[in-house]
Amino acid sequence: MGASRIWSGNRRGICPASPVVCWRHWMVWHLLMPFLFSQSQEKVMADEQEVVLSERERQCLRWVEEGKSSWAIGVILKVSENTVNFHVKNAMRKLETSSRTQCVVKARRRCLI
Repeated sequence: MGASRIWSGNRRGICPASPVVCWRHWMVWHLLMPFLFSQSQEKVMADEQEVVLSERERQCLRWVEEGKSSWAIGVILKVSENTVNFHVKNAMRKLETSSRTQCVVKARRRCLI
């Protein structure tokens, strides 16, 4: 049972709990964990990047939040429906969302509208 059991693992191939005893745990802990930690930090930092919406994008999102259609928003703001869709899609791109509803929710949570 001695040293051969410590280095080869138990019957199921699982290493002992102590990372000091098992070189596999040491490798994971010392080589992979810093890489994984840095990747997760970059993702968090990317999520927290400041997004700046134009005044027109904010106006359009406020009306979307009220449930207005692109046509109705265009009538209210005296612009075409295509212009409204342009501003809403720009806001969606900046906030990295795939729907108008997601965009409004994310903008509201970040206090952009």
